[in-house]
Amino acid sequence: MKEEIKISELKVCAVVVTYNRIELLKVCIEALLNQSVTLNKLIVIDNNSSDGTKEYLGEIANTNKELFEIILLPINLGGAGGFYEGIKAACEYKPDWIWIMDDDTEPEKNCLLKLMNFVKELDYNPGFVGPLNVHKFSNKVQFHHHRYINNTLTNDTKIDQKLIDSNNNHIRIDANSFVGPLISFDAVKKVGLPMRDFFIWDDDIEYTYRISRVAPSFVLTNCIIYHKDKNNTMKRVERLWKTFYALRNRLIWINTSLNGTNRLKANVTWLKTRVWETLQYILTDKSIKGRRLYLIYCITNTVLHGLRKKGGKFIDPISYMEKINNISK
Repeated sequence: MKEEIKISELKVCAVVVTYNRIELLKVCIEALLNQSVTLNKLIVIDNNSSDGTKEYLGEIANTNKELFEIILLPINLGGAGGFYEGIKAACEYKPDWIWIMDDDTEPEKNCLLKLMNFVKELDYNPGFVGPLNVHKFSNKVQFHHHRYINNTLTNDTKIDQKLIDSNNNHIRIDANSFVGPLISFDAVKKVGLPMRDFFIWDDDIEYTYRISRVAPSFVLTNCIIYHKDKNNTMKRVERLWKTFYALRNRLIWINTSLNGTNRLKANVTWLKTRVWETLQYILTDKSIKGRRLYLIYCITNTVLHGLRKKGGKFIDPISYMEKINNISK
């Protein structure tokens, strides 16, 4: 039996973004349907999957047309574009709260109940309230999903176990991944939508940081959402394309958010630390072999796109892997 929270008073719209992970998506949706409180709307954004996801979504939508809204994107816009479209669609329903997550998440049965009970106890609307992210397979807390950001946007500090132990079930934070935060519609109206042109990485940190500037935001340490990201066994060079997006996106964030001395300081700091560290790897690692010139080309474009505030998909993951593998032969 569902817990007695009056959804008529607190409308919640969930948004799930998916791409070619149909089995994970099925578990995620099942967990959402089995929550101890009922969602008002469940929006699923499919980033042009090719693994049967579209057909599956069509089938479940027919089982409950009042609950589901399925949006099939004609091209893969990445996580950033997917969440932009999802939150935009959710706003059309004017909910009180928007609950967002990737397809590789599985909220515990009382996850939404705990989040809503917390916000109901406050005499104001927080910007967002996130559940504690726990790795499904290792059962370890993923501290890096809950962060503090310095004022030049160049240093992220994650929460830790000591901080969890010393607080009473909730910790005020600056930013959170898109693994389960419950976002206030009031905050969305103030700050707008996520940066859709980031494609992948840092879109969640930038957006939740923007929200936490207009209203206090928290992670609840007694509320769990399981994350099923796999241990990355790829070589560093094979996943470097994601690093390029992270570097580019942070430069865009710096140059669209800061002014004057802070902006100059942030650019110099980011280039001297994270960009330089990546360039050193490209120039010195022996495993790079014949791929060095191509990777120098990539990181050059990364910096130029970032400083020019040019978003969008500038490195195609499939083409990147093909070039990396072909060059290495």
